[in-house]
Amino acid sequence: MHLGYKYRIYPTIPQREYLGRVFGTTRFVYNWGLSERMAQYKAGQKFGFLASSREFTKLRNNPEYEWLKDVSRDVQTTVLRNLEGSYKTFFKTKKGFPTFKKKNGVQSASYKAVGFGFKVKDGVFSIPKLGVLEVAWSRQLPSNPTRVTISKTSTGKYYASFLVEVPEKKPTKHTRSVGVDLGVKTFAVLSNGEKIEALTNKLTARLNLNHRRLSKKQIGSHRRDAQRIKVAKLYEKIAHKRADYQHKVARSLVRRFDRIYIEDLNVKGMVKNHNLARVVSEASFGAFRRVLEYKARLYGKQVIPVGRFFPSSKLCSVCGVKNDLLTLSDRSWTCSCGVTHDRDINAARNILAAGLAVSVRGVSNVNVSL
Repeated sequence: MHLGYKYRIYPTIPQREYLGRVFGTTRFVYNWGLSERMAQYKAGQKFGFLASSREFTKLRNNPEYEWLKDVSRDVQTTVLRNLEGSYKTFFKTKKGFPTFKKKNGVQSASYKAVGFGFKVKDGVFSIPKLGVLEVAWSRQLPSNPTRVTISKTSTGKYYASFLVEVPEKKPTKHTRSVGVDLGVKTFAVLSNGEKIEALTNKLTARLNLNHRRLSKKQIGSHRRDAQRIKVAKLYEKIAHKRADYQHKVARSLVRRFDRIYIEDLNVKGMVKNHNLARVVSEASFGAFRRVLEYKARLYGKQVIPVGRFFPSSKLCSVCGVKNDLLTLSDRSWTCSCGVTHDRDINAARNILAAGLAVSVRGVSNVNVSL
């Protein structure tokens, strides 16, 4: 499997200036390719990667666009390939149509290791026309990388993300299973009764204050730009804290359990509820599931989703009776069999039971609704 190893880099002033030209070129190529594809689509013509690559070659040889040759052709070709991938994903899933890139967002450019690409040897990272880049090596690369993406955040920080191939561990014997119920007030509740508290965001008040200050700054002024960077830094800090917490929780689950049964939540539908939109977005359930799944593959474990329409909270985990009168505000309820349930623990136990029932039938890694 392929993994990305991300490191902070510290380019010199000349290197930053050159990277600025690289980012500007990649942004131009992406926006040019997108506009061309949209125009061809409206005209009823097919315009795939090969056609866009041929047209870009003509553009690159045009004397008016001589500055395009200042950046490696491989970098620009990768941009067109990424655009092709975005289009295929859109037509396959019918969502996520490619949008034009803006200067104030995250800027990036990818380099290959083959040919005249980048090199990593003895802790030295270098790219043609850029030279040696200073890298904060927080951990060692497990193998030689095949691709690197240099990115610049809206806060002015630079990162290098190396794509490496690591072997997957063979699936372990499934002796320890757990059901996981994700929630808002409590981040996750396990079927063994353990509760993982939600990450408290102490930066919300400061973020709201800085947003109000930003709205009062005159558009186009230097003070507004400085305030925008302050807001971006707060968003970045919140995102880093959330990602760090999710990685720690996922690593803990994967190390302790062999099979993890998790509810397939309809996050898009939950966000449409205005009472839950903010807390659901902050919890970032979709990102947590992706982290959990890739870590499980890395350790030879399994993450099996249980269908989103399975009434995990309303079923009694003891007798199986369904309580249709249960509301979202009910945090505990008593079944007709006399057992009093904690809503979240009961849901986690039902998720585990549903997952085990399907696994016994010889089905795994599928979406189930019982």
